[in-house]
Amino acid sequence: MSRQREIRNQRAQELQGQRAGFVSRAVASGIDVLLVLCVYVGGYVIGSIAWDLFFSQSVAVSVPPHWLNESLVWVLLVAYLTAGWGTAGRTFGKQVMGLRVIRSDGSRLRLPRAFLRAFLCASFFPVLLWALLDRRNRGLEDVAFGTAVAYDWFPEEPATLTLDHVEAHLEIEARTVSRPIGS
Repeated sequence: MSRQREIRNQRAQELQGQRAGFVSRAVASGIDVLLVLCVYVGGYVIGSIAWDLFFSQSVAVSVPPHWLNESLVWVLLVAYLTAGWGTAGRTFGKQVMGLRVIRSDGSRLRLPRAFLRAFLCASFFPVLLWALLDRRNRGLEDVAFGTAVAYDWFPEEPATLTLDHVEAHLEIEARTVSRPIGS
């Protein structure tokens, strides 16, 4: 059975393999950041309580300095994004939105490139805004590291996603003449 026939929704079939738009990517990124923040806060609270139970007379959750919070969240975010993009090509947020990070040629993203992409995204989060200006929906991180974010509804990783038909479609769209509504 082909992968297209396994997708029941007609719109999802049409989007399969195409580059994802800004909104889908932004929602997926927001989910990932919230997940990392929840893991950090939960881990910090549990760790602080466990420390106090074993090594202190009272149980209290102290507030660490802001620079330490920011540094630890940044390290956790880079590690999380690198692990997700470098193994399956997706994080939890990308999975929820049906997206996968791949190289521009459609092949799997390797760990070194995933790390550099994650480093840029975590250090300068607004790089995604470039996707609003780019006609191929590429963020600055995609341009810098030769990656793409494509719709891929399947949990398993495909051997290669082809973006050739998307590129051809964009060329045809760019050449069509727009007409006023009602003509």
